[in-house]
Amino acid sequence: MRKISSLLCALITATAIAPPAGALRVVVISDLHLLAPSLQGDAFRSVARRDSKLTECSPAILDAICDTVISLQANLLVITGDLTFNGERDSHLYISNRLQKLRAQGVPSLVIPGNHDINNPYSQDFSGKKAVATATITRAEFAEIYHDFGYGGELEPASLSFVNEPAENIVFIGIDSNTDEKNQLRSRGDAKNLYHTGGAVKAETRAWVTEQITKAKADGKCVVALMHHHLVPHFDREERFLPNYVVKDYRAIAEQWANAGLRTIFTGHLHVTDAATLLQDTDHPLTEIATGSATTFPFYLRIVDINANQQALDVHTRYLGQLTGIDDLQQQGRERLQQALPTLIDRVATRLWKRAEPKLPQIKAYMAFGGGKVNLPDSKQELALLIKRHLSGPLSKALEAFVCGNEPEHHPEDILAEFDQGVEEIAAEIMPTNADALVDFYKETLYPMLAPTIKSVAYDLNNVNSNNPARTDDLSLHLPL
Repeated sequence: MRKISSLLCALITATAIAPPAGALRVVVISDLHLLAPSLQGDAFRSVARRDSKLTECSPAILDAICDTVISLQANLLVITGDLTFNGERDSHLYISNRLQKLRAQGVPSLVIPGNHDINNPYSQDFSGKKAVATATITRAEFAEIYHDFGYGGELEPASLSFVNEPAENIVFIGIDSNTDEKNQLRSRGDAKNLYHTGGAVKAETRAWVTEQITKAKADGKCVVALMHHHLVPHFDREERFLPNYVVKDYRAIAEQWANAGLRTIFTGHLHVTDAATLLQDTDHPLTEIATGSATTFPFYLRIVDINANQQALDVHTRYLGQLTGIDDLQQQGRERLQQALPTLIDRVATRLWKRAEPKLPQIKAYMAFGGGKVNLPDSKQELALLIKRHLSGPLSKALEAFVCGNEPEHHPEDILAEFDQGVEEIAAEIMPTNADALVDFYKETLYPMLAPTIKSVAYDLNNVNSNNPARTDDLSLHLPL
């Protein structure tokens, strides 16, 4: 374990810069999804093969990150939610124990819960040949386990939100955006398992956070917020296409907190490394810095230097390199990410099929109206195979660009051209005698509806249809506080 950590520390610190004099250096990670070694075994191997994360390496990665924090001369480690694989009590205890060791070395930590971490009905033990249920934790137990990591001071009564001042004139506000109180667990006597992943901020919490921001700013202090779900959409219409990733009523909440003085918030949840700015045309812009999963390619962490005197912070992004037993962690992580793509396509195909199936007779009749053969898929499985045959290449490249950040560096024009070629191939397969008509329908009717979101993701822009489309660098930032 120590060899693994030392290797990773060396790879990161080789390119790291020394902390500026007088700055508070913070390492920020997210979505660790750690599964305790005691819960890993034969039953987990098939699960791991279908997952985009290297969860089997999560304990070693956490150990390496903690050693890296020391090597970087950091003053604080922050984890913005989804600490555990699925809320296993043993995984929480493992993390707490490792953070205690880091604390004993002089570096405290702050954590906030994610949607995976509490009241999770899918908490399982994979150590045997078959997965079996294992204990998850309650909200009260989360506060108890992480008492020394944000929950031993001032808490907001209605949620697991806290305020913490790790250095003079620097205030961190941890905001609980989870809805796990609505979860149902058979293990606790409920009729079924029900799991909520979406985010919301309670009215009481919203007011409390506003009060904390106002108070800190009135005292001349820097304020940094932490939350798991997104407060700022990271691409156009994220709140529509991925509603479980953006907190409800996000714009009103963002405006309220920005008016109070909040300028920066760190989040996670979507497993992408991205930065986006809301209210950029006002006197109080709010920038959200989302960090990808610590156990998923490209294994990013953020180095954040906060200067209270200058009322500003600088963000640098680094990645882990190798693990003992894995010659190239980046390549292994990339392969695992791509192995998860078919499962993602299956999910998309299922959603599309659910909407299209009731209308298939009318669709077939319309497409056959001009004569010629029509080869529409007859099931969601066939639809998924159709997408995989013709779009796996560009979707694979787009997925990698999306999780890595700074998408324009990944040749989006080439990816979009390859995607268009795949659409033409699908049209030729569905309507071999009249493919041009189907392509024209896509370009003239379907694409215009999707274009703002596609352009937003491909070119890392927000407000693409406005007079002032905005782009925020995903990996290196200097922001006023």
